[in-house]
Amino acid sequence: MTGDRAFERRRVDGVAGLAGLVVLVVCGIVVRDGTVGTLERSVFEAINGLPEVLEPPMRLAQLLGVLVVGPIVAIVALVRRRWRLALAALLVTLGKLAAERIVWNVVSRQRPGVTEPNAIVTEPSTPA
Repeated sequence: MTGDRAFERRRVDGVAGLAGLVVLVVCGIVVRDGTVGTLERSVFEAINGLPEVLEPPMRLAQLLGVLVVGPIVAIVALVRRRWRLALAALLVTLGKLAAERIVWNVVSRQRPGVTEPNAIVTEPSTPA
């Protein structure tokens, strides 16, 4: 099908957006005092203790999810003449990057190397 179908707003879209907002607010409340709970500490230690060899593929998966998937979806949508989907994929990618900056300004926490005594901290890579 091409993009000639009539646009129809679905109720589930609004419910999904509202649910996402609720999750964001609840997570903000949980971390507002800056302390790390037992469950969060356990999950952090389990992930932090994984072999170092897993870092490159994990970083690649993260970058793909954050920066690459949205534009790929947009390109496929353009090829299929799904204009709204293409625009939405690009807006979601840009919106995600903007929204995380806003959250970082609202919710402030120290890095694990400061709050976790057993954190394995590596030097951040410096730009060339």
